[in-house]
Amino acid sequence: MADIVFADTNLFLRYLTNDDVEQANSAEFVFKKAANGDFLLFTNVLVVAEIVWVLNQVYKTSAEDIRKGILGILNTQGIRIENEALITKAINMFVG
Repeated sequence: MADIVFADTNLFLRYLTNDDVEQANSAEFVFKKAANGDFLLFTNVLVVAEIVWVLNQVYKTSAEDIRKGILGILNTQGIRIENEALITKAINMFVG
């Protein structure tokens, strides 16, 4: 069984915003390692809520682009998020 590693907001934000190329590349490396089964990334609803808030309020990302990013996270092999069905419903409601 692979180790379980908690993924915090910054890991996802660096990848989604690519605002620091070196950190974005490091985040992508982590996601690839998880997808290869080296470990399982786990996160929770609060992290997802923070990702949405930061992308919306700080980066002024469109609701549709936020939705695509969150759904991309949910569909990435090697990443597990608690209450995925609830998050999917909420992010679709967020877009309207």
